[in-house]
Amino acid sequence: MAGDESKFIREAWQSQREDPVLLTAKELRLQSERLTKQVRLRNSFEYGTAAVIALVNGLYMWLFSSMLMRVGSALIVAGTVYVVVHLHRRGSAGSVSTAAPSLDFLIAELKRQRDLLWKVWEWYLLPLFPGIAVFLFGLSVMRGANGLPIVPDRSITLTVTLVVVSFALIAFANREVSRRLQQRIEMLERLQR
Repeated sequence: MAGDESKFIREAWQSQREDPVLLTAKELRLQSERLTKQVRLRNSFEYGTAAVIALVNGLYMWLFSSMLMRVGSALIVAGTVYVVVHLHRRGSAGSVSTAAPSLDFLIAELKRQRDLLWKVWEWYLLPLFPGIAVFLFGLSVMRGANGLPIVPDRSITLTVTLVVVSFALIAFANREVSRRLQQRIEMLERLQR
């Protein structure tokens, strides 16, 4: 008897339908504005970081005598420019200035950001790799007046390891954010039905 009752309760609980959650125009506007602010803040940080990377590597092109390190620095600057242009074109925040923001707008913006973050290897990390590789190779073959390496092999190995781990962490973090955005998109798409 108790088993039948618990089975009935479990079946009733499992057959429940979720009541649709409705977003008011105000809530929709707040979510859209919050997303826009987050995207602009992220992009501002990325643009600032890119400026520092370009400035430092621009100086390296003039300071280092090694052609490999100069070429590596130039490639890093070129990769950084590519990243910034791609981020600006594909990852800028959409305008929320419409009188009544729509659910379609919010979903479309979330999808753009999800896709951008999901492909971080393609547009963010991969363009930087050639410059870093050439620069580090140039650093590893530099010799002092005595013919000995200026930078010990273990320092190069440690640097390569740090770069690889950093890239992996960046990719992982962006994929996780992309997954969370997908969950949010799915929840909002259920509201459209």
